[in-house]
Amino acid sequence: MAEIHVQTKKNTTPAWLWIVLAVVVIAVIIYFVAKNKRANNDNAANKSKQTSYIHFSAARRVLS
Repeated sequence: MAEIHVQTKKNTTPAWLWIVLAVVVIAVIIYFVAKNKRANNDNAANKSKQTSYIHFSAARRVLS
């Protein structure tokens, strides 16, 4: 009788799934970096405006 070699199927994930997952991870990283950069720019702009207001109001009190 002939021998039949049976090989089990490997449980591997398809390559396209890894590519899609990598693209999603990169998109999330870019989103948070851009959001953080935008928040830092907003904070810097607000701080400069606030300090100028504080200096202006302090000078006003001195002149009054």
